[in-house]
Amino acid sequence: MRKTIHWSRTILTMAATLVVTATTAIAQFPMPSPADADYGASGFVTPAGMPPMGAPGTQPAMYSALQGLPPGGVVHAGGMAMPGPGPGGQVMPAGFMGGGAGSCDNMSCDCLGYGCNRCGGGAVGSGGIMKRLHGGGSCMGCNGCGCGSCLGNYAQQLGIGHGGLRNMTAGLIQCLLPYSEAGQCAQRWYDVSAEVLVLGRNGDGGSSGVVSQQGLPGTPVLFVDSAGLDELEAGIRLSGAIIVGPGGNVEVTYMGSNKWEGGAAFTSANPDLYSFISGFGTTPAGGFADADQAVRHAIQGEANFHSGEVNYRRRTVGPDCRFQCSWLGGLRYLRLDDSLTFQSDTLVGGVPQRTLDLTTSNKNDLFGVQIGGDVWWNVVAGVNLGAGLKLGLLENDVDRSVFATGSTLGAGATPGSRSSEAGFSETTGMIDFNATLIYRFSHAWAFRGSYHVLAIDEIAAGFDTSMSNGLLQTPQTASDEHIRYGSMVLSGFALGAEYTW
Repeated sequence: MRKTIHWSRTILTMAATLVVTATTAIAQFPMPSPADADYGASGFVTPAGMPPMGAPGTQPAMYSALQGLPPGGVVHAGGMAMPGPGPGGQVMPAGFMGGGAGSCDNMSCDCLGYGCNRCGGGAVGSGGIMKRLHGGGSCMGCNGCGCGSCLGNYAQQLGIGHGGLRNMTAGLIQCLLPYSEAGQCAQRWYDVSAEVLVLGRNGDGGSSGVVSQQGLPGTPVLFVDSAGLDELEAGIRLSGAIIVGPGGNVEVTYMGSNKWEGGAAFTSANPDLYSFISGFGTTPAGGFADADQAVRHAIQGEANFHSGEVNYRRRTVGPDCRFQCSWLGGLRYLRLDDSLTFQSDTLVGGVPQRTLDLTTSNKNDLFGVQIGGDVWWNVVAGVNLGAGLKLGLLENDVDRSVFATGSTLGAGATPGSRSSEAGFSETTGMIDFNATLIYRFSHAWAFRGSYHVLAIDEIAAGFDTSMSNGLLQTPQTASDEHIRYGSMVLSGFALGAEYTW
């Protein structure tokens, strides 16, 4: 009797163990359905314009192979048996996709379309070029499956004579090929991007280009451009996107922090330099005591640029997946500042005694609405060329101030300082164009290179002749002229990376 009870307990224990083991093996967390797969690392589910499931380029070959199987059916490919839909085919057994070393083939690495890293148990899309170089996952080598350790195995082969250097070169080339698992129809998408933005500045902002002239009548010797504020200077461009529906997202972008600085000077053997302030010695006749009939004129300048925008963008995919496009609408803020300082040294009895420092500061605050869009050409899977255009209608609030310190600006022609300010508002337009190349290295990372042109009308910059002239008059007078506006063009390039999680 005791033996019977003992064997009964043993059988029950073994049965419970088998049930738990089977449950653990079968009831693993199910893979997402193909309809919910993030094919293009886009975060979109059935995005606008996406061709039907099974269309060329929309999904990995594994999904096409599994479609149309009868319940419980099995497809054999690449040395693997894969269950179809129906009983026993909806839940993947534990370790079903876990190929081991040497089992690297297209089927095992495709992992039902969820990327190479699925073989190693990592998160979807967390594999890529770094994983390939350092070795990882369960697929070892580059046997046509594009995962595993491209570099590790070939490095080992260098010492065992299996075509080491040639294979290593081939492996490195394969690792640098664009990430193509998303297919030709991968929708354009990123989560965040960061770039170094290099821009040049071109435009006078309505200011006269000549600052100093030698002789009456004379020859221009110093210009606003002499300050070197049109050189290429580095800034940043940061952008992020948040999905707000199929095919739609909100983008926040900052570009700027570019700072231009420079200066120049001209020295004459004779006191024959005349400034823009007096109209080069004409108003008043012979010029001002501190600014004209000088032996040295100099200019120092500084300029800054900032831009921020918030847009809603709607994307769509063309029928043949070769082209994609989008439209957008949003708000744009621009800040363009510059500060120019004019310096003059004059002679009294042959000795430089009278000096003038005159600084003109301009602040352009522009805010308004913009619309636009872009078009993308999917050259091959993982390589995209695109062009975007934005048009803006903005209100420019301008603050201009002039401050001068001179040898005769105080009471009774003594040393002193004077200042003047003016503010105006003007409606203006903006055009923002860019051409961009995207080269995707992995599910998560892509290289980004672009060319930018930003053109804005009705910008105030440079010196104000009228305000400066009134400032040096005795007694000081206010300018009766409105601010003169001009155009400003910022152009250059950006290099950086995009990240998708």
